[in-house]
Amino acid sequence: MIVAEGICKSYNGIQALSGVSFHIGEGEIVGILGRSDSGKTTLMSILSGCIHADSGYAKIGGFDLAKKTIEAKRSFGYVPSRSLLYPDMTVHGFLNFAGRLRGIPEKKLGEAVFECLRVVSGEYLLNRKISGLTRFEERLINFAQAVIAKPPVLLIDALAAGLEPSETQRIRNLIGQLSLSHTILLSTSLLYEAAELCSRVIILNGGKVAADRKMEELSGRTNGLQLRMRIEGDEEIIRRALMPLEDEDYALCYIERTEEKNVFRISVECDRDIRRKISGICAENKLAILEMRQTSVSLEDIYFQLTSDST
Repeated sequence: MIVAEGICKSYNGIQALSGVSFHIGEGEIVGILGRSDSGKTTLMSILSGCIHADSGYAKIGGFDLAKKTIEAKRSFGYVPSRSLLYPDMTVHGFLNFAGRLRGIPEKKLGEAVFECLRVVSGEYLLNRKISGLTRFEERLINFAQAVIAKPPVLLIDALAAGLEPSETQRIRNLIGQLSLSHTILLSTSLLYEAAELCSRVIILNGGKVAADRKMEELSGRTNGLQLRMRIEGDEEIIRRALMPLEDEDYALCYIERTEEKNVFRISVECDRDIRRKISGICAENKLAILEMRQTSVSLEDIYFQLTSDST
């Protein structure tokens, strides 16, 4: 339903996206996860047809956004991160306007407006003026306009910024309901939000895909152990000594430079205690262990590692 292939985009020589590729199948609810400068906003702008990629392509509903723009845009509804409603209009007038833009025949507009409000539980807003809506009510109308033409795909940007906790939960419940009949791509910077709503996450870091995993795969890694160390020595020797652990012990190694000369911060994830093995490896290679501690792995740890500047 959604395909991104080799998407690149730069602004004034600064690379915002670099070779981003993924495929999202029918019925999936997938989170685009990343920090504020990860490239999420640029990617959503490209997928929603607001801007063009420098290279690569995107397809939605089988239609290339650049070559069959109208057909592609009819295949999705877009819920923007901020309200794009017209304050002088009533909700009824705005949704009529949105329905006409989506090509709904005039004789079916009334039914479509009532139905999209029913879907978001916003029937009571029909005759309200948009300027008098709360932020939560504006969010409901943004969802209503996105589903008015019953597109198979929904692109949702920044789920519930600025809402009360109870309102945020109502929006999440709505997305859960919509996922039964739509393919959904949700952009968020909140790990717990993605964990609650999504079956799969695509994590962006520095404009690249750092991970594309099913949520259960990421959660499964929290059953393991994590060693956090500071080791002094030559970087090449450290890498050569520790990286084989990934093959021999099914571990994951992350090596990060620190401000101290020849001192590196290292995290090793595995399913068993390998502290003695690492101590032996460091002794054999004349590497000094300055610090070592073992903890359990959390989703936050995994997210931090995937979105850090470690190499």
